[in-house]
Amino acid sequence: MKIGDFYAWALIVVLVSAFVSLFLSFQAGVFVLFFAIVAWWVWEHPEGGFLLFIVLAPLLPMLKITQTIGTVTLIKDVIILALLFKVFLIPLLTKRLPYQRNVFFAPLVALLAWTAFEMLRADSLILGVLR
Repeated sequence: MKIGDFYAWALIVVLVSAFVSLFLSFQAGVFVLFFAIVAWWVWEHPEGGFLLFIVLAPLLPMLKITQTIGTVTLIKDVIILALLFKVFLIPLLTKRLPYQRNVFFAPLVALLAWTAFEMLRADSLILGVLR
């Protein structure tokens, strides 16, 4: 990534964060900025991101009990999505996956199908997405 591209993306993230801060809440804007920084770091360092996920996963339920910082638990979702895109989806779409069969393909398809099924079956769409 060129330096100009980096600054352009950084400006976009800061502006989106400022928009969310002004029109929703300051805390949501800070979390948007925080999640964008974590996603960028995981994108640049996938092995370190996976180790961070392993270290943080057991600690996140402790943070869920608080109302003010409970949103931090979404960090696991940011890490998972960044790793999914970096390691699987982008190479799949650009046809740069190794020749061997990817062992994550069938479980990933099954998980996505089950998620879509449960989302459609839920009483509320938001509740279906969260479950």
